[in-house]
Amino acid sequence: MPKVLLLPGLMGNGNLRRNALTQAGFEVEVVMFDDAPVAGLDRVFNAPLQNLVPMVSMLMKSRRIFARWVFQATAAYEAFHPDIIVGSSRGGSVAMTMQVDERVPTVLLAPAYRWFRWVGGRTTITHPNVTIVHSKQDERIPFADSEELCRRCPQVRLIEAGTDHSLISPDATAIWVQEVIRLTQREHCPQPDPEMRRG
Repeated sequence: MPKVLLLPGLMGNGNLRRNALTQAGFEVEVVMFDDAPVAGLDRVFNAPLQNLVPMVSMLMKSRRIFARWVFQATAAYEAFHPDIIVGSSRGGSVAMTMQVDERVPTVLLAPAYRWFRWVGGRTTITHPNVTIVHSKQDERIPFADSEELCRRCPQVRLIEAGTDHSLISPDATAIWVQEVIRLTQREHCPQPDPEMRRG
């Protein structure tokens, strides 16, 4: 059974994605990021003048917080030995920043790499086997961000899907799950029985 390491988005638990992958026949390990330090982040950045002190404090801590997320994800990767990594939004930025074996493919779901570039997140991809799935109607992370990333990193494949940032509609889910299947099936094709080869 192929193994998926799932890195959820900010304040997300990955349950819907885990269920979709489990139903497709994958063993799934979800990294439960420590999001307590960034609770209320949306409120702070939606009204920066009213929340100036919390915003400055959040920015000062953000590099350390992001490094902790990368550490958590890397520890899970080393313990779980996944066949593929799936990172959603914040999890996509973390996946881009991790050091992983190039033989392990990665699927990035609307990666929020621009949000985290100032705190240590990578803005380029050197991994040879990465697919981005993103919606042109994404209300949080512009589709243009993924297009720009693919222009800078031409080995990256970009698939348009869904009608919002979440990519959890049945149609969008079917598209990215199918991509996970495509990327893992080569390594998990049944091998011919040696006895049958001799016959």
